Amino acid sequence: MKEIINDYPEERELAERAKLYLTVCDRELHPIVAEPTTLDERLYAATVALNSGDLSIAIEHLNAVATEKPADANVHYMLAVAYAMSENTGLSVTHLERAILLNPDNRLLARQEPDFENIHEDDRFRDLTTPEEDRDVSE
Repeated sequence: MKEIINDYPEERELAERAKLYLTVCDRELHPIVAEPTTLDERLYAATVALNSGDLSIAIEHLNAVATEKPADANVHYMLAVAYAMSENTGLSVTHLERAILLNPDNRLLARQEPDFENIHEDDRFRDLTTPEEDRDVSE
């Protein structure tokens, strides 16, 4: 494209199209990635990363949000999902426990969450997600 621009300077329309094409290609090859700055932006970035399977980025953003909002049940639930997907059962259960403590509705939600499938057999997960009425009275 640069050769076309240099070799045919009299062809203005062609040169402008070639320049436009080069600009588009440059943007695709070197995208500008804006770092999220607010908590909402970080939460959105974490959701996008989680949905695209970029678990380390999702966990990084979620941990930053959890530091600022330690009593946010949704953030802890998302961390539990992210850690379960990355096969870190211990941290997944820890954050799930916190999410359920902050919002007991997360107990039922977790039982139905397909992203927890790989930890369903874990005793800690089962204990956390067993409905209150089904728990052993001797506990």
